[in-house]
Amino acid sequence: MDIEGNDYERIRFLNFATTEPSYIDPTQYKTGESKENKWSSIYFYNKNKADELIFNFTIFDDDYKEKRDSLKKYLWGKVDLIDFSDLKDVFKSTPDEKLKKVVNAFNKYAGDYEINTPKKIAHFFGQIGAETSLTNLAEDSYSKSGMLSSSLTRTCRSSGNGYVLKYCDLFTNYETESTNTCPFPHCTTQITVAGTSINLEGGIRYATQAYMTEKALEAKNKYFNEKPNDKDFFDYVYACRLGNGTIDSKDGSRFKGRGYLQMTGHYNYNAFQKKWNELNGRTKPMNFIDRTDSSDANIEKIETDTEISMLSAMVFWEMKEINDKITDLSDDNIKKISKTVNGGLNGLEHRQKITKEIYEKIKVE
Repeated sequence: MDIEGNDYERIRFLNFATTEPSYIDPTQYKTGESKENKWSSIYFYNKNKADELIFNFTIFDDDYKEKRDSLKKYLWGKVDLIDFSDLKDVFKSTPDEKLKKVVNAFNKYAGDYEINTPKKIAHFFGQIGAETSLTNLAEDSYSKSGMLSSSLTRTCRSSGNGYVLKYCDLFTNYETESTNTCPFPHCTTQITVAGTSINLEGGIRYATQAYMTEKALEAKNKYFNEKPNDKDFFDYVYACRLGNGTIDSKDGSRFKGRGYLQMTGHYNYNAFQKKWNELNGRTKPMNFIDRTDSSDANIEKIETDTEISMLSAMVFWEMKEINDKITDLSDDNIKKISKTVNGGLNGLEHRQKITKEIYEKIKVE
């Protein structure tokens, strides 16, 4: 049997249809494979009964992936799930070379993680696009002025009967009580915040920007003089949370936000490591969490290597079971996915806009 110039000596077709009539949506498929036994399958499900398998193709060959892609191209005219032009129209300011690398990495691995339908693809790019614009793969520390305006640095915590700024050591004349203990230490002198100068957002209290200005707070030089990667800043603000150790442990800078989904904190890196081992341990063994020079080098690849960064996002996507949460392109569904990815609703309108724009580009009429 010859398809797209490839000779298929061993190919199996099985029909499982039990419901009449049965229809398939050619964009709604799943793939499976066995690297050991060298086979790959494409599974098609009933358009009107999503859990009913209608038929599958299974290819037995040393070059099973290549021939699977040829079969996909034969069945519906293309292999790539997304094209350069699809992204360029949405991410106009992202350099072309960067977009091409993103397209290649996505198309190479998306099928393995079943991010392979227009809805799933749109949601995926809506999230990674909002997090990084497909180019900023490492979290930036703040400028001197940013210390006064960012919600993170305006975070409040309870103290006695009132509230104080949590990250007080960021500012001159205020010193943390300790750098080698958790829970997160207070300062020797607190920066108190009156209730009238606090906004409650998502269950977290933030000092108003007006309060920060009126208080005439000034950021310490050591927290912004190496922007955008000021390790002192990350080591302080991420200490004793998200599974990180003390300020002195330097976990904050080690496990800062990286990759297309800005994975942050030892807790998330550790969960990611377990999922990575499960999915890629045999083909791409990498350690990200041992706090050694070699694991730190692997961590750096999440922000410098497009393929590793894309894989980290897809592993995170599967780890959070996001595909199962996708139902449509409504604002509510995008909000639900955003909360799963971001932990909050930062940039929600931007996420909704990108998701819908991508879907319009790739949807099947």
